[in-house]
Amino acid sequence: MFDVGFWELLIIGVIALIVVGPERLPGLARTVGLWVGRARATFHSLRDEIERESDLQGLRDTERALRERGQEFRESVERTASEVRDTAERTRSEVEEAASASAESTTGGGDSDSDAGEQNAGTETRDRNGQ
Repeated sequence: MFDVGFWELLIIGVIALIVVGPERLPGLARTVGLWVGRARATFHSLRDEIERESDLQGLRDTERALRERGQEFRESVERTASEVRDTAERTRSEVEEAASASAESTTGGGDSDSDAGEQNAGTETRDRNGQ
């Protein structure tokens, strides 16, 4: 913070000795030491609080990002589930249509096919006989 070297401290000490006097200098040094200690403690406390707050803000940002990603994932899953439901419904409808068409051709259309086959066989028989 401050760049105070040995010579600067020596000059401050000599000036304090001249101004305050030798009898009150130890008390002054003690008081200055207490104030410097309190200032350091306050500075360190403030720095730690700022670091905790920045860490807390980082956690809040991370939480917000995770919530957004979770919401995006939920929406993606819901879209996919909807698409799967739609596909399943279309497939079920197509299977039902194919089954009903197959049932109609087996029951109703099956007789007409066998009748047509019998008619063709009768025509071939007449052609062989020369008629």
